[in-house]
Amino acid sequence: MEFSRTGLSWFVARTFSLFIRYILTKYVQTSSIALSGSIATYHSTRSTLLTYPGPVAAAQINELTAHIYGTWTCLSGTVRLYAAYKLNNPELYSLALCTFVIAFGHFVLEWLYFKRVKAEKGLVSALLVSSGSIVWMIAQRKYYLSG
Repeated sequence: MEFSRTGLSWFVARTFSLFIRYILTKYVQTSSIALSGSIATYHSTRSTLLTYPGPVAAAQINELTAHIYGTWTCLSGTVRLYAAYKLNNPELYSLALCTFVIAFGHFVLEWLYFKRVKAEKGLVSALLVSSGSIVWMIAQRKYYLSG
């Protein structure tokens, strides 16, 4: 459908188009950060300590746990990257949503149930990204998977 370059219809269509590009860019950025963070966990436990702040978590983080965390991050980042380019694929969309749900559940359990981490920068940013992504993906599911 063509819109004239004036009027509300064009403005809404243009704004929505820019919003979709912004979201896809954020998805690719989130995936890229996850993949680079994954690589970092194989060189040092420091990046894992930033995500899991607190004395209990620090005492339990070693090379093995950092590598497991890095592998999970690599897997979820890869799924999200594929989903960013194929948002109309129901299976990929659901898998990407699941990665955010699992991540959110994991961080909430470590924080509130196991009490191994503190609500500091690393944890808060992980919670914001995962919860925001869950809300957005559920709200936009019908749009991306219709047609």
